[in-house]
Amino acid sequence: YNYGAGHLDIMRKAIRIMTAGTFLYTLTGWLCIEGFPHFFAGIFSNDANLIEKAVPALHIFCIAFIFQSLQMSGQTVFRSLGMKKQAIFFSLFRKVILVIPLTYILPYVGHLGKMGVFWAEPVSNVLGGGMLLYHYVFHHAQKIKTNGETREISVESSVKQRKYLYKRKYLYKKYKEPTAFFYFSYPETAQKFCKKM
Repeated sequence: YNYGAGHLDIMRKAIRIMTAGTFLYTLTGWLCIEGFPHFFAGIFSNDANLIEKAVPALHIFCIAFIFQSLQMSGQTVFRSLGMKKQAIFFSLFRKVILVIPLTYILPYVGHLGKMGVFWAEPVSNVLGGGMLLYHYVFHHAQKIKTNGETREISVESSVKQRKYLYKRKYLYKKYKEPTAFFYFSYPETAQKFCKKM
């Protein structure tokens, strides 16, 4: 909404707040796991021997959990600005392009052995988060100026979103029914209205 309205300074502030929030969330999660690993491992099993073996793996698996904040905030920004391709790409980049190959490769690197499987997660977090941050800073952040004079990113998605919200508000106000139910109950009227939009 703020981007479509030209309030780019508010949008940049929202991005900063969201990034700080996700960072605190991931930091809190990491501190809890580092401080109470036996508790979290014990949620899944009561076997003391298994818990002792799981704790080192848990430390490795979550060592770079903080980098998840870049993934969360970055993908949300891309989706909000209508950059679906970038959002989908970076989601698949970490979980498919990085994690799957690393799970097979890292066990044979050095003397990692079985622990290499767990190292695939933090390595993918760092690489995926770093790539997303680089892409945003050097390809998109400089295009969004706080003075509101230039907006090089297309506002087409913002226009569509405003039309969609207006359409929902109009239909609900006129027929006093949820939009989805309206489409199923009055298909002809809904189609005529959509054509006018």
